[in-house]
Amino acid sequence: MVSPVSRQRLLIGLQAGAIASAIVLALMATDAVQTVERKTGDARLRLERVIRGAGVTDSTLVIIDIDNRSLRLYESDLGRWPWPRNAHGAMLEFIALGDPQVVAYDVLFSEPDLARPQADSLFFAAAKRGPPVVHAVAFDDPEGETTIAELERAFIDRDRRLDALERFALPEATSLSVPLFANVNPPVIELLDNAIGVGAINRAPDRDGVERLEPLLVEYGTRLYPSMGLAAVTGGSRGYDRLAIVEGELLLDGRSVPLEAGRLRAHWRGRYGEPYRVISAHEVLNSYAQIAVGAEPDLDPAELTDRIVLIGSSATGVGDFVAGPFSPTEPGVFLHATILDTLRSGDFLRVLPIGWVVILTLLVACVTGVVVALVQSARRSAVALTGILATLGVLALVVFLIGGWLAPVVAPATGAVLAYAGAMAGSYVVEGRRHRQIRRMFAKFIPPEVANQLAESGEDLHRTVERREVTVLFSDIRNFTTQSEGVEPEIVVDTLNEYLTAMVEVLFNHGGTLDKYLGDGLMAFFGAPIVEPEHATQAYHAATGMLDRLERLNQDWTAAGRPRLDIGIGIHTGPAVVGFIGDPDRRMDYTAIGDTVNVASRLEALNKEIGTAILLSAATAQKLDGALPLKSIGERAVKGRAEPIELYTITA
Repeated sequence: MVSPVSRQRLLIGLQAGAIASAIVLALMATDAVQTVERKTGDARLRLERVIRGAGVTDSTLVIIDIDNRSLRLYESDLGRWPWPRNAHGAMLEFIALGDPQVVAYDVLFSEPDLARPQADSLFFAAAKRGPPVVHAVAFDDPEGETTIAELERAFIDRDRRLDALERFALPEATSLSVPLFANVNPPVIELLDNAIGVGAINRAPDRDGVERLEPLLVEYGTRLYPSMGLAAVTGGSRGYDRLAIVEGELLLDGRSVPLEAGRLRAHWRGRYGEPYRVISAHEVLNSYAQIAVGAEPDLDPAELTDRIVLIGSSATGVGDFVAGPFSPTEPGVFLHATILDTLRSGDFLRVLPIGWVVILTLLVACVTGVVVALVQSARRSAVALTGILATLGVLALVVFLIGGWLAPVVAPATGAVLAYAGAMAGSYVVEGRRHRQIRRMFAKFIPPEVANQLAESGEDLHRTVERREVTVLFSDIRNFTTQSEGVEPEIVVDTLNEYLTAMVEVLFNHGGTLDKYLGDGLMAFFGAPIVEPEHATQAYHAATGMLDRLERLNQDWTAAGRPRLDIGIGIHTGPAVVGFIGDPDRRMDYTAIGDTVNVASRLEALNKEIGTAILLSAATAQKLDGALPLKSIGERAVKGRAEPIELYTITA
């Protein structure tokens, strides 16, 4: 059964968790929280790279990089960038020798090279003879304006190009929420006529500039066009039958592709050059020239057989660069390769639906609040919070590695921290009040340190009455009334107060609970409110301690001309009902009642008859189990008991 105090702490924890969740959920829509959450997703990608290494990447993908070294080595032959297009033709002819699956060209050829028409002709001829190519196409911002120069360059054959471009639109009607564009900058007609497809190269970075979600489809003129990565996967328009749009969902080979507003999460595998093979363009051009003169090429075209080849640039001032989870400067072609790999592997990344995010945040916050409220220790609460946060992080990483789920971390973690603070504050206020109440209630019964221990225990002693085994001690001064005759009342009171104060101090030192004063006597018990298995031993030592302390008092009183005092002590062990008893509105005392109390009182009275100072019952002697010196004085009849009780006294 849950105690009222535990229920109160539970309520504090739940309230702290609920309030923390409400605060966090209100902050979830802010850029700050979303940005930090995205960063945790980046961290999971980096951890995945460390854990899994490069073995999960697609070895079919090859990038041919027009890098800085290629530009430098061929500057004397080809001039500065842009190269004459016969160089691109040479690369296509070399790649064609390897018979790749498809070539994705991440370079825009949206206008003819009027200064070098012969180079254009060689490039177009190579494109006609060469491998299957998907060309890059750029769609303009919906609110952007096409410049006059661009219109003039595209003016002559724009209609032809738009007609040719429409051949590569998906046959599906627009039924997806995808980016909408009003303008397009297609490749020149000679390339479109010989291409197997086109791929959009538009970017969609997050607010912090990192590319995480990329448009997989774009809409232009009521038609859908694929991104460069998707077009390369399908092998251009010839593979569009692998795609389907069913009830607003994109399917690839019958498998659902999780899109967010038409955008796919890129499953980054590492930095540029790590996950996929990168071949410098100068190696391709050198090997092409070697084959042309009958020499053995440095690069065997067979290495490109059945590969998906992407051509792009990492050169400064030439290629476009994007920020990724691993580096702020990744070549754009690497992003296309990453999207391509994600689609081919089916290793998609997904975010939890908002409903699950709310449930997770509420659950973590409430669990944290409850744990902190119940623990009732600043150090252990901090350890518990650390454990919860660590568990949350580990679980988030596990579900990411196993299922690609990007479970939220920031929202539930923030909820946990706020719930921790709220539960600590609430517990401090409520528990502080309860502690003060317990200390006030028990101040006259038990030592302050025991009262503090009770307060920390969380027991609701004010409302609890229970049956428990205790050892009861009665003490009374012999012939005190007679001795007090003829003595000044002030001296009597001072002597009695000094005596009782000393006796209570001894009781407290041995873990006793003062029940009440009985004129010139007192009643105490051991084993409550704090459970103590050795309560009989405590009572034994308290009794001997009271006699020792009384002897020192008597010496002082004799020296002061006061009369000596003698006391009798009775001790009995057994069950009793302990708790606060009385009128809740007027007065309640923490006391013990029952036959055990009556027997202890009778034993104290028998001391005078037998001539002893301390009498213990057989029940108490049995609990001591011979560990302390006792002497049996036989059985004696005890008032209120049908059977006599064997009694013991203490031997010095």
